[in-house]
Amino acid sequence: MIVSSGFLVIDVSFKDPILKELEARGIELHGVKEEKIVFLAEGENAGELKARMESLQGIEGVQGVYLTYFSLEEKDEGKS
Repeated sequence: MIVSSGFLVIDVSFKDPILKELEARGIELHGVKEEKIVFLAEGENAGELKARMESLQGIEGVQGVYLTYFSLEEKDEGKS
């Protein structure tokens, strides 16, 4: 499981629809203040999570997506 956190910069006039869309997409919200929304998202692998983060840019009213943390995939035990 890969974990990513970050924040969105939004047009505040779209705040409520953006919050509903993020909830529908399974994005955990950890703070909302003025034009910023802090989030946590999970994915099975880096590619899936990258696609989820890129898709956030397509939500109407989202002006920017900024990652602050991105975990690395764990190595399988016994493999080199």
